[in-house]
Amino acid sequence: MSPADELRAAAQKIRDTAKGATPGPWQVGNGVEIGIGIEQHSPGRFSYDALLAEVTSENDRINDVEDAKDFRSVDITVGSAEADAAWIALASPQIAEPIAAWLEGAGCDLGGAEAYLARTVPGEIFDPFEYVDEPDSVRAALAVARAINGGAR
Repeated sequence: MSPADELRAAAQKIRDTAKGATPGPWQVGNGVEIGIGIEQHSPGRFSYDALLAEVTSENDRINDVEDAKDFRSVDITVGSAEADAAWIALASPQIAEPIAAWLEGAGCDLGGAEAYLARTVPGEIFDPFEYVDEPDSVRAALAVARAINGGAR
């Protein structure tokens, strides 16, 4: 798969994934609960139009490397449940289309450069990133696309 194809595939994956998700904006209530239409009535007491998920409590998380051996072969630091919930809520489906459009635009830009090089200098090897309008943005988009597609290089 070419880098331009990777960008387009990631854009499509974002759109497909967001289609089935609960529309945003998502919010965090009580530090670890993710929902929609959250209202706080008193400290620690919230109501929700919809409760989507609850991030596992600190006591249930694997913080000890020995306990984590069944899951990972590396030493990791687990963040707080509150920070995880905030991150998940930040990435609600309402940002899917802008991210997908960015990836798709970068894919078109890079794909155009690849096509131009294939037509004008067939058989020669050139870096297509040198022929795009914003190479740093396209490289960043490709890194995001590879992370989404599960093929980060």
